[in-house]
Amino acid sequence: MKRGNFIGLSTLAISLCKLRGAESGGKAVLSFGLITDVQYADVDPEGERHYRESIPKLKNAVEWLATRNSRRRTRRINA
Repeated sequence: MKRGNFIGLSTLAISLCKLRGAESGGKAVLSFGLITDVQYADVDPEGERHYRESIPKLKNAVEWLATRNSRRRTRRINA
């Protein structure tokens, strides 16, 4: 799937969930986290790119998502 299509479909899905949430008294209907394309390299920073910081930032993101997940009742869908 092309990036533009993915972003468009994701935006639509989130918008529909927000609409459904408003209909259900403001409760979130869907919540998800998405991490994509982590780029790590053992090189010096180049402009705004700080490749060495990728792994620690990824660990922080996973920990943050895990704390949010533990506060909610989750349902897994196995495909």
